[in-house]
Amino acid sequence: MSRYFPFHELGLRSNPFRALTDSEWADIVILSSELLSLASQPTHLQILGPMGAGKTSSLLGLAAHFRRLGQYTTYTYIPDGQTTFAAPPETTHIFLLDEAQRLHQQEIKRLLTCPYRLIIASHADLAADFARAGQPLATQCLGPVDTQQLHDLLKKRLDYFARPEGAHLGFSLEAVDYLRQAGAGNLRFIESWLYEFIQRQPPTGIIQPAALIDSRPHTMPAPTFNDR
Repeated sequence: MSRYFPFHELGLRSNPFRALTDSEWADIVILSSELLSLASQPTHLQILGPMGAGKTSSLLGLAAHFRRLGQYTTYTYIPDGQTTFAAPPETTHIFLLDEAQRLHQQEIKRLLTCPYRLIIASHADLAADFARAGQPLATQCLGPVDTQQLHDLLKKRLDYFARPEGAHLGFSLEAVDYLRQAGAGNLRFIESWLYEFIQRQPPTGIIQPAALIDSRPHTMPAPTFNDR
């Protein structure tokens, strides 16, 4: 491996499971047809799911989707310990708010008076709050990914970071299924696992379950700025 460009010999620009920028997440995310269908309706939308289910990725992907359609979008993340939000610019058409369950009740009421279409990600179901405010709401519940979905996500990530000649590694369906089961479908956990796995000893060819077994982290990764 090259000392200065250790991933180039694998056909990669960098470790494909490194931390991503918001714009990179928007490029890589795969939005389901069900979510896109709900997002096309003229209602507010909440995306529910456990940690690591892909809520933040979905928000960033939808923000990019609507920008391509000429809509002005604002994405805001509410960090742990914060219970308020800053109103987006008046030019905003769609306000995407992450970790909405962290808002205190008065802020939820204020949110529901905003003159924007809302798309929120939350661990808690806020449908009752929307109903009390007379605001129409659609809900998308995200669950753990299945093996084929995870396989598609990993392939898209490798393709995104591939050099012009293409990546020289991939994952067998058996390896993907092992990752899914061992990681309980938590995409953030799997991402952290694969980052360390490839960083320590970059593999080549098609990765099989045996190559992953000894590299499994013993604990879930510590929380980062969001749960994706």
